[in-house]
Amino acid sequence: MPTLADALQLEVRHEFLVTQCVGLIQQRIADRGVLSRIPLQTAVSLLESIRPQGLRDIVSRLLPDFTQALEPLYQRFLESNQTQFSPFLQTHSEQAVAALLGVADACAAQSANGAIRMAYRRLRPGAVDEVRAVLPALAELLSMPLGGMR
Repeated sequence: MPTLADALQLEVRHEFLVTQCVGLIQQRIADRGVLSRIPLQTAVSLLESIRPQGLRDIVSRLLPDFTQALEPLYQRFLESNQTQFSPFLQTHSEQAVAALLGVADACAAQSANGAIRMAYRRLRPGAVDEVRAVLPALAELLSMPLGGMR
C-alpha cells in the first residue's frame, strides 16, 4: 500500500505544503482574540528571534514526522470503504490531534534552547484545542494531492 508521504508527493511538494501549513498557523493566530493571540505571537516571535524564518524551518523539519505520525490513520483510511481522506481524518480527530502533538512534544523535549522548551510548556495546555481548530483545514490541505480521494 502507498504511504501518506507517497500520496502527498512529499518530496516534490514539500515547500508548497510547508508554506500552506505556515499559513494555517498564522491564520489561526490572527483569528484569535487579542488576549489569546499574545502568547502565541510571543512564542512565534521568540522562535523567529532565535532563527530567522524559524516557524517555517520548524514546520519544514517536522513535516515528514507529522506525516509519519498520521500514517496509521492513512492506512486505516485505505482499508476502509471511505473515499475521501479529509472527512476520515476529521472523524478520527482525537487520534490525529494526539499524533501531531506527539511529534511536537518530542521536538520540544529535544530542544537545546531552554526558552523554547519553557514557551512550549506554557502553551501546551491549550495545544489540543489549537490543533483541533486547524484540523479541518489541515485535513483539506492533506487531501488536495489526493484529489480528496484515495
